[in-house]
Amino acid sequence: MSKKKILITGGKGFIGSRLKDRLASEGNEVSVADLPDVDICSGGLFDAFEKAQPDVVFHLAAQTDVRVSNEQPAKDARVNIMGSLNVLDASRKIGVKKIVFASSAAVYGKAALFPTPEDAVPSHPSPYGMAKAAAENYFAYYLEHFNLPFVALRFANVYGPGQKGVSVVGSFFERVLSGQEVVIHGDGNQTRDFVFVKDIVNGCILAVESDAVGVYNLATGKETSLKELLISIENITGMTARVRFNKNESGGQQRSSLAVKKAKKELQWEPSYTLQQGLEETFEWYKTRRVRIYRLYKSSSEKRKAHQLSRN
Repeated sequence: MSKKKILITGGKGFIGSRLKDRLASEGNEVSVADLPDVDICSGGLFDAFEKAQPDVVFHLAAQTDVRVSNEQPAKDARVNIMGSLNVLDASRKIGVKKIVFASSAAVYGKAALFPTPEDAVPSHPSPYGMAKAAAENYFAYYLEHFNLPFVALRFANVYGPGQKGVSVVGSFFERVLSGQEVVIHGDGNQTRDFVFVKDIVNGCILAVESDAVGVYNLATGKETSLKELLISIENITGMTARVRFNKNESGGQQRSSLAVKKAKKELQWEPSYTLQQGLEETFEWYKTRRVRIYRLYKSSSEKRKAHQLSRN
């Protein structure tokens, strides 16, 4: 990608910070609009745009907790719809050449076809999914009426090094390594499409390099159950998890997997990491960066080995 002035909303977050580092390493002039300095729902957002004068905007800032959206739909809509409109207005006024929007697999709700293509009809999405879909419609409106090109990338379940424990992969790793109980809502047979964060960053950059506009899935097209995910993490760490299934609470939608044929054809993007490779790289991060958790891991591992020796 030729060198550009770039602004990333949510640039301090899990995906945004990695995108920022990648873009900066390639010689781009990168600015960040994120809390606590800049709120996309406030008037200070335009000031950030005016200062950065970006050619390209990556809009990643969002309220991403589905449970919060279920309990407080208005709060979710304020950030994910009104905040996105603020980004669109600022981009139009500054003369941004293209926006890449971080959408979500949640727009599909309870899909009937797997892997789910971009033209699938949404079915009972959460308020979070509805807000993301509404934002996509506004991006399409701004393209049609204000000639503001956009690409909306519907991310599957993104994971990788540095992700907070609120994510399923991060939570599983932290609980397994620290010896805490892993609580799985539902029966653990619900599936998700896990895509590595470096592949997502590549997809974001290719969306800018391409002349394409519209909506694209970024995923692997493969389903992995939560039980299978936990077994993989146990095998990689060499530890056995203490698991409790909370069958009295819903585990969310039963299946999720997104088709990536369109992204491969029009963005020349496809995932390069298998789940095994991505989990191994994530574990390496825990070993080198999350010292406290890894110390617990080493202590538990040593105790387990000592116990095994005493039995032999």
